[in-house]
Amino acid sequence: MRLQDIRDMAPQGRVSTGLLLWDDDRLVFTLAQPDYWRVVGGHTEIDLIGIGGRLEPGETPAGAVSREAQEEAGAGVCILDCSRTLVSWENSVTAHVKMEDEGPRPVLIWQRTIPTRHDGKVVARPYAVAVFEAVVRDTPYPTGENPGLVWLAPDLLLRLLDEPMPVHEMLAQSAEYRGQTLPERSVLGLSGSALYLARFWDMLERYGPLRE
Repeated sequence: MRLQDIRDMAPQGRVSTGLLLWDDDRLVFTLAQPDYWRVVGGHTEIDLIGIGGRLEPGETPAGAVSREAQEEAGAGVCILDCSRTLVSWENSVTAHVKMEDEGPRPVLIWQRTIPTRHDGKVVARPYAVAVFEAVVRDTPYPTGENPGLVWLAPDLLLRLLDEPMPVHEMLAQSAEYRGQTLPERSVLGLSGSALYLARFWDMLERYGPLRE
């Protein structure tokens, strides 16, 4: 399998990138845009998502994710080369694959068909994402492209798989938040690449600071 093959996983859909980003021994994620926040039972539910985004014409996945890290987190990154990539198709694990590319190669590729709104209608479109592992070269900071950044230890990320957690509780457990002021009683959950990284954490061949 080659990175260019991920386009075949999302024909007429979206091909994107994500980051498993280390800053020392913590992971850095961004928040979803406020348009996607939900008020439920007096709480504001906010999704924690991976830094990353669409490939621009002629751009490689590694080039795209490096650009997105600079645009969304104001940080240069060193992308790590993963010897085997975990591939997930529609929420199920397909296989560990040795990518044929020279590198850097992603730690995870996930594909899912997601309902999206187009021309006033909800349509199901395939979505394929190559997630790279990287370490920061500079201190990340919110750039204005997103509401804010969150630093948290891997064990706290995995706890979010069970249920969303109030922001004040996360901050009391070594998480850090930098960005715009959040609504009172905000809770954070997982979506996108953050969700898939947590879901398959023990199956990933990681090379970052906490590699086992």
